[in-house]
Parts: sequence; structure tokens; C-alpha cells
Amino acid sequence: MFPCELALIAGLVCTSIAVCLLLKSGLGVSVISSVALSLYYSAPALSFGTWNIIFQIGVLLLLIAILKKIKISYFVSLGVGIVFGILLDIMKPIIFSLPDDTWLVPVYVTASMLIISLGITFFMKCQLPLMPCDIFVRNIVIEKHLPLGRIKTIFDISCLIFSIAVSLIFAGAIRDIGIGTIISAVFTGTLVTLVSKRVSSVFDFKPVTGIAKRSLNGSLDATVDPHSNTEQAVTVLKVKNNE
Repeated sequence: MFPCELALIAGLVCTSIAVCLLLKSGLGVSVISSVALSLYYSAPALSFGTWNIIFQIGVLLLLIAILKKIKISYFVSLGVGIVFGILLDIMKPIIFSLPDDTWLVPVYVTASMLIISLGITFFMKCQLPLMPCDIFVRNIVIEKHLPLGRIKTIFDISCLIFSIAVSLIFAGAIRDIGIGTIISAVFTGTLVTLVSKRVSSVFDFKPVTGIAKRSLNGSLDATVDPHSNTEQAVTVLKVKNNE
């Protein structure tokens, strides 16, 4: 048995390490992380992790404005986003202290993809409230009855356009949006599928604490909406496959 709460923590740690490893490679960063990174390069007075938290807050406020409702799960999700931002600031100096040898670049990229695939798998298996960027796509799809693929694509493209615009306007150049970003986007979904099957064959994920159990029965709107189709909600949760 693997506690869902521990899976959430493992997912956060793995994802933060993977983001920093890809950044360390110098070949790019994930689309979602590119927003906080472009803001960081434009205003380095605040850390990368702090900008990530600000971005998560902005996404949550946009979700509330679009749906015109506030849910308890949003506050839990914000807490998860804050922890992720803190972890980024902890992991970044550690990862960046690793050697800069050219031959290590593919090692960093490969390690990043494998670790983020494990992190995403833990996120999917924990079935608990995720970060604002994750619930934004999921809840828009559920509440507005819109196609998952279309909304996810629009969200990713919007993030990428915003990142490029901010970089060009304030930093004068596009930084850390490169081949690594493309490789991550293309292959991560496949890796998550493989890793998820392996993890599922070894562990059975169960909640331990009361708040996690309430999440799983829908009272915190972690994976389902009481007015939506459960099967649809589970499908939406898999949106992380494409990150």
C-alpha cells in the first residue's frame, strides 16, 4: 500500500527536480514552467520559485473569474502550488551545482524526462487536489463541457506566447525555450504511460488522513465535480500526461 498523501509529496519533489534538471541542461524548460522563468528573467529580484507561486495564483484567479465560483479545493490547490514554488528554489541551486560538462547535457535531459514522468505518475495516482495549472484545464473542461484536447492546447499555447512576449519585451531575447521543451512535450506522455503501468503493478494507492479521504469522495472536488460524469473527470485528470 502506498499512501496518497506521500504520492503527492513525491510528485512535487520529483517534478521540481525534473524542471531544474531540464533547465540545467540548457536546452529549454517545460511550457508551463516557461511562464515563471520568463518573469524571473525579466524581474530577477524575485526568485524562480516565487514567480511560479505568483503565476499559480494568477491562474487560480483567472479560473475563478471564468467560472464565477470559489471552491474549497482551490485553496488546497494553492497550498500545493506554494509548496512546489518553495521546492523549486530549494532544488535549483542544488541541481545547478552539478558539473557543466557538455557530455552530461543528454544525461540531464534524459534524467529530467524520467523523473518528471515518475512525478506525474504520482500526481495521477494520488487523486488529491493538484496545482492551479492542473485544475484550471480540468475544471474548465468539466464546467463548460468543452473538449479536453482543445482546452489543453489553448492553455499551453497561451502560456508559450505569454512567455515569449514577456521575454522579448523585458529581457530582449527568448531564453530557455528550445529543443528540450519540444522533446519534453513530445515524449513525456509516452513515458508517463510506461512508468504508470509499472508503478501500478507494484503499489496500491490508498488515502491515510481524513482530508485525503474527503478529497477522494468528492467533498473537496479533488478529482470529480458532483454534477459531472465521473468517467469524464478521471479522463480530465490525465491532462498532466501532456505536460
